[in-house]
Amino acid sequence: MRRARLVFHEVDLRAPFSSYNSELLAMLDAALDADLSKAENNTSLTDQVRWHLRRALTAGRPELRSIARAMAISERSLQRHLKDEGHSFKSLLSEIRHQLACQYLREPNLDISEIAYLLGYEGQGSFYRAFQKWENRTPAEWHAPPTLNSKMS
Repeated sequence: MRRARLVFHEVDLRAPFSSYNSELLAMLDAALDADLSKAENNTSLTDQVRWHLRRALTAGRPELRSIARAMAISERSLQRHLKDEGHSFKSLLSEIRHQLACQYLREPNLDISEIAYLLGYEGQGSFYRAFQKWENRTPAEWHAPPTLNSKMS
């Protein structure tokens, strides 16, 4: 997914405004609000759930109830809409955990138990089983640099 990004140098952010045009500011503010609303309305429910799941994983294991509440939708409606888009809450949770697991395993300062915790698993064993299901190897095997023998085959 492509995203636009606007980057400012810190020195530019500290510079005082040389002039102030309240009429122009009001027009730009209204245009930006309209663009934001349009972007939010064009985001699929599935993508919104993915965003909420990523956010909720930092506080433990996300549940359908808490995500539905955060999105101001009933649990049943959320399940139905996800099904209409070809997904389930459980499959999205697994997808996000898988993506984050691979991302976290690239971080040399995180160990397996920390990654399991960050992904909302009760213990390291549950994380190992899930990861083996996703990648057909353990997190340690996935993270390990290739050996000379594996490079030759």
